[in-house]
Amino acid sequence: MSDGSRLKRVYWHLGLKDKNADNNSDLPEPAILAQEAIGELEAALAELRGILKELGEEVSI
Repeated sequence: MSDGSRLKRVYWHLGLKDKNADNNSDLPEPAILAQEAIGELEAALAELRGILKELGEEVSI
């Protein structure tokens, strides 16, 4: 798979561009997008753990 094709696939999975779009140069690098997504997911997990704690439930993960 070419680098251009890989970038298109990453952007498509992140919902940023049409998978077949040719010009993705205006978007951040995939690694930056992935790091931002991980940060958002970790924040969401922390919030869910807090909710479970408030409910008196144990977090099994």
